[in-house]
Amino acid sequence: MTELIVNVHETKMDLSLLLEKARVGHEIIFAEAGKPCARLTPMARPRSERQPGRLGGRVDDAFFDPLGDDELNAWEAMRVLLDTHALFWWFTDDDRLSEAAREIIANEENEIFVSAASAWEIATGQL
Repeated sequence: MTELIVNVHETKMDLSLLLEKARVGHEIIFAEAGKPCARLTPMARPRSERQPGRLGGRVDDAFFDPLGDDELNAWEAMRVLLDTHALFWWFTDDDRLSEAAREIIANEENEIFVSAASAWEIATGQL
């Protein structure tokens, strides 16, 4: 949440702008003579109740038909985010990496992602 400090005089001139900023998540601190005196924060959004059947009548019967081969194949590939250990074990062919993990990483249909934090952990010996 971004914090913004404004003097009372500015508040009188720009109240609608400050309200809009609060509405989108900014925290506004009002100050008199440079000293904070009040805070304007966004209202907590009311939680909507979970209700079964909310999509009743909106999902037609075709939704439940079997997927075609092309569409099914599109869902078979995975996006995989490797943690530092799995990445290191893959590169060093370490036995601690399971056979299932090896198959997933080796599968060229899958997209493999690595966090920049992993490079930092390896470079600084945090592994």
